[in-house]
Amino acid sequence: MAKQYDLVECTFCDEITKYEKLTKIGQGTFGEVFKAKHRKTCQKVALKKVWMENEKEGFPITDLNSVGMSF
Repeated sequence: MAKQYDLVECTFCDEITKYEKLTKIGQGTFGEVFKAKHRKTCQKVALKKVWMENEKEGFPITDLNSVGMSF
């Protein structure tokens, strides 16, 4: 069973409740990626759900790199 973690504040992120998850578009070693749209603007985005159960030292640097490539 996956561990529960507190939410980490992300200064460049928006609240997840502002988005409607549409479809799963991928899965990798560190998590899943979903196609979603902003509820007010209808802008399409990709949301990444990161699995942290195997991380002992925080957010995986490989995921941080993929977040950086998304911008």
